[in-house]
Amino acid sequence: MTKNSYTSIAWFFAGFALFFFTRTVTFVPLAIIITPIFILRFIRTQKLVKGILLTLLGFTMSLTISLWGLFSFEDSAFSLLFNTIRSLLIAIILSLPYIADRLIVRRINGFVSTLIFPVSCTMFYFLDSSFGPIDGLGIFYAYN
Repeated sequence: MTKNSYTSIAWFFAGFALFFFTRTVTFVPLAIIITPIFILRFIRTQKLVKGILLTLLGFTMSLTISLWGLFSFEDSAFSLLFNTIRSLLIAIILSLPYIADRLIVRRINGFVSTLIFPVSCTMFYFLDSSFGPIDGLGIFYAYN
């Protein structure tokens, strides 16, 4: 492995470990500010498809672990399936701004390129809270 791949792995684990702590009882307020920086740096250092898939995987794993037991059913297999699907839906919604940033930021130069992530976050989270597949609960669970 090269030095670049080690730093990329470090960005991934730092970003999603901090993301995990923004969703648990041991809430770390500074993590909400720092987490997007690490995840953005990770997804920008990866190839397009690999970065998108690993970002989705990171969000899904973090959400599945941190929100586990929120909905418990008697059948443990159904509980696992339900929680994983719920976490996957929320992960897709949360990763859309990062994917949009990754797709657009290299095509635009200058000051406008710094606004892509905040604008896409605002747009996707507003659309999710208004018309989302789980009535805006993805953002509620993500930032509560």
